[in-house]
Amino acid sequence: MDLDPDAARAILEPYPELWEHWQREMFDPDREQKYGSGGVREMHDPIYLREVVRQRCWLTEGPGDRLDPRLARRLEEILQRCAEVRDERARQLSSPWVRALCNTLVTEWHDPDFVGRRVEAALNPSDPFSPDRLRVQTFVALVKAGATVTVTNMATREEVDRWRRPASRKDAAHTN
Repeated sequence: MDLDPDAARAILEPYPELWEHWQREMFDPDREQKYGSGGVREMHDPIYLREVVRQRCWLTEGPGDRLDPRLARRLEEILQRCAEVRDERARQLSSPWVRALCNTLVTEWHDPDFVGRRVEAALNPSDPFSPDRLRVQTFVALVKAGATVTVTNMATREEVDRWRRPASRKDAAHTN
């Protein structure tokens, strides 16, 4: 993908706050460290940028996220237990950049079960040396070192998704 800022300008310039944010982030000398090469490419992807604009319009000019009052009260009850999760939810739901990045995010943050699990995890973090946690950390380290990951439906043995993450010297260094 071409990392030409002209496409970003054409899409974002009519929305000064989005265009200023994009310029600030993409002209930052530490952008690679903050976003990684995939994130920098994403910030130049016209499809992603159009979705950012759509999310911005939804939040500022459109109806926004209107919840059933009972659902809103239930979520507020759950979030009262943990200000950290409440703030994370508010920050992510109010950012068109984050909303555009993950299409399930809005649904998850409006699901009382998901929010409850996030609050529980924040209030009762798992043991960093538990076998499950070590297994996940090993998996993440191997993927970062470069791998092809296949997601399979365990019941049907059907392949659901497959993606490749190229290796990088920095991420692979600890596996030597």
